[in-house]
Order: sequence, then structure tokens, then C-alpha cells
Amino acid sequence: MKKVIVGSILFLGAVSAYAQNPPPFAAYKSDGSGGWTPLTTTSSSNPAPSNPPPSALYCFNAGLGQWVPADSSCLGGGGGSGTVTSVTFTGDGTVLSSTPSSAVTTSGTLPATLNTQAANSVFGNFTGSTAAPTFSATPTFAITNLTGTCTGCTANSATSATTATNLAGGALGSAPTQTAAGATGFLASPTTSGHTFVYAWQPSGSAIAPTALDLATYLASPAAIGGTAANAGTFTLGTITGNGGVSIAPLFMTGALNTSGTATTNFPNLFIQPTGTAPVNTWSTAGTYFGINCTAASGNAIDIHAVGGASTTFVVGCNGNAVVSNRLVAAQLASSTNVWNLAAAGVEIANTTPVIWSSGSVAGTGPYDIGMDRSAAGVLEVDNGTQGNANGSLKTAGIIAASYQQTAASSTAGTCAMSTSTSCTITIAHTYATPVCIATQQSATLTGASNGCTVSGTTVTVTAAVANSETWGAWVFGNPN
Repeated sequence: MKKVIVGSILFLGAVSAYAQNPPPFAAYKSDGSGGWTPLTTTSSSNPAPSNPPPSALYCFNAGLGQWVPADSSCLGGGGGSGTVTSVTFTGDGTVLSSTPSSAVTTSGTLPATLNTQAANSVFGNFTGSTAAPTFSATPTFAITNLTGTCTGCTANSATSATTATNLAGGALGSAPTQTAAGATGFLASPTTSGHTFVYAWQPSGSAIAPTALDLATYLASPAAIGGTAANAGTFTLGTITGNGGVSIAPLFMTGALNTSGTATTNFPNLFIQPTGTAPVNTWSTAGTYFGINCTAASGNAIDIHAVGGASTTFVVGCNGNAVVSNRLVAAQLASSTNVWNLAAAGVEIANTTPVIWSSGSVAGTGPYDIGMDRSAAGVLEVDNGTQGNANGSLKTAGIIAASYQQTAASSTAGTCAMSTSTSCTITIAHTYATPVCIATQQSATLTGASNGCTVSGTTVTVTAAVANSETWGAWVFGNPN
């Protein structure tokens, strides 16, 4: 504190310190060493023309060399002096405790103690407008543009998030999943080395939890599409593109044939059937690899072309006809019932299957009126389209043969015996519009003299000029010209 003494007498002359008490009514201050010096000022207003009158407080302006009314520059902020004996600290009762601290009587630190609050309280202003902050255990507020890292945070729920660096409860490699409404769990990380896994859903009733699928296993033997029935799923595909490689096919199907069903239910492994097509009830019960069920008997089931050529290389029509542009070359090409083969040795036909021709211009329309079949070992029969009915005719410019052999007795020729008579008859298997008959005695001794024969229907009559008991033979053939 500055000590100011006001005196009544001011002395002119040089300003100097006074070792004794200053004159009355003059403004002096202690110099701190037991002496007094005049109070000086920077104010230059209202200077006294001479020494100030008694009973007035002036300060000396050294620049003017005069006394001027005292102001704050010379008086300073001085005040009275005193001694502190005890100090305590009391908080506001909200943030800091309102209980006074321990008193400090000489020197020391005044401690500020935080006020206790309810668990999970947050300090802030949650009123929606400007107000003094308070503590709240159930604050409601909006936070925008929140950035930074939350270390050791635990979240019970979140409606949205920009970035999450950690989810509590998950092990290394695990994947979070919603286990129930408002509940989250984790799928354990697969551990099979070298395999690729994906998290996917395989619903089974109401259980729709995802699972880790091993692609190496799943793609080799995928689950049924759309349920447990293999034909229940639907693929909508555009183009399958892929390059073949060593032991790699762009489209590769595996699996054993179905042999547990019936001729109606044993579907082929690869099956093409347009919507609305009548079902097949003749599938092989031993299984089928590839099957097509055409909607109608028109169109092609298979149509193969070579290098974009306009002509067809190989066609299998929905009517059952097969067309080959050039020829069939194969070690063996067999019919479905194994009645014929195209083998290296030639065309092989089963012993009960005839080769037949139709009277129509389109194959398969019938009726059949001529054919050839195997009558017996080494015997070819010309029939009327029915095996065993050798009523067909063979038209040729010539026949070169080592022998002529009837397929059955009395087919076109036969024998009869006369019994002391001049005639006998033979029944043949065919009739002729214009028959020619040749008869001869079947003996080295000619006793019947001249002879002849006539044909009426299937009856051949041999006549001799002389009665005899010889055996006669007759051969009948047609002579339409």
C-alpha cells in the first residue's frame, strides 16, 4: 500500500526527499527507507500559479515544475493495509461441492472438490436453447459431424454409423449377424486352410441364420435350388461364357443317374422341356443323362452345323427322324432297342427285323408293301412288308446264283406221283396272272412218253401221254410280259 500524508505547507524549490515528517497539507509518500518524497503526476491540467493553498491535495508535475491537482497517476491504487488470517473455498453446488474446504491460515492450497452426481450422468445443456449447463442421467440431444476415435467405448445399439473400428464381443475373423430383433451375435471364423468361404443363408423352415459355406464343397455338390426337389428352382440365364482347360469344362455337371423312380419320374440329369409340354411316361428306369421332350412333332430336337454352314451336319427331328448330311462314320451306331447297328463290318440287322419300304413318299407314314428279311440261315426272303410272308416280288435284269432253293416246300415248284394213271397235281404257295409251267419226269427211265402241265390258281396239274406210276416235278413262274 502507498502511504499518503497530506500537509498544509508546500515548499517551493527542488523536489527532494524529506528525512522527517513532511510539511502539513502536502502530498508525500514513503520512500520505503524511512523517508518521504513528494507525490508526482503526469497531469498538466489546472496548475497552481504558486504554491498550492492550504488544505488542498496536489501532486508535483516535474515537467512543469509546478503543483497540480492530484489524480490517479500520482495516487495509484493504494488502499488501506491489513492482515489475512483465514481463507476457505466453497463451490457452486452443481459442478463443485458447496461444502467449504479446510481453512488456510498461513499458506497452502485451496482444494476444489467435484460434486457427486447420479450414475451415467452427462454435463451439458439439453434444453434445446441457450441455458446454463446441468447434469442429466437421461440426456436427449443431437450430435452432428462427430469425428475422432472412441477408445474403450461400448455401444448397446446404433441406428446408423459412418465408421466402426471395433465391435465388442467379436473374435478375430468372426462376422457379426443379427441373431434376433435387437440382438447381435457373431459367426465363428472358418479354419479350413486353403479354402474359400462365403457367408450365406440356407433357410430351413424359420431358421434363417447365415452360415459359412465352403465353396470347394458347395460348388462341387451344391444344395438343391429352391428347396429339396432338384426341379423346384429356376435359373434365368443369359449367356454362360468360359474357356475350357486341362480337366476343366466351362459347364460341368456331375452326379449319378436317378434309378429309384419310375418311367414317369426318372427325369434325365440334363432335361429340356418347354412349359406346357405333356409329360413323358417312358423314361428309362436305368436313368438318362440327356433328355428332350418336344412340344410337338415339328421342329428339331438337335441341329448341328459346321463352321456356320447353311447345310445341316446332323439333325434329330422332334418327329424322330435323323438326318445326316454326308454319311455315318462310327465304330457302332445302334438303335434304342438294339435291332440294328452301324458297325465297322457294315449294317447289322437283328434276325427278326425286316427291311421294309413304304408306298408313301414320306418315310414313316406307311403302309408297307414290300420288304426283305432273314428267312433262315443264309436265306433272304422278299416279303410283302410282313416278315415270313414271302409274297413279295423281286424284279431284276438277271440273277446269277450258285443254286436256287425254295424257302418252303412247294412254294413255286413241287412233285407229285402218278399211280398207273396219266395225271397228278401239286399245290404251290403262290398264284400267277400269267403262269408258265415246266414239268418233267423225275426218273432216268422215261416211261410216261410226252407230258405237259397246267396251272389253275395254286393247283398245278401234270399230264402224261401214257399211264404210269412215275414221280413228276413241276416249276411255275410268272410271265407278265
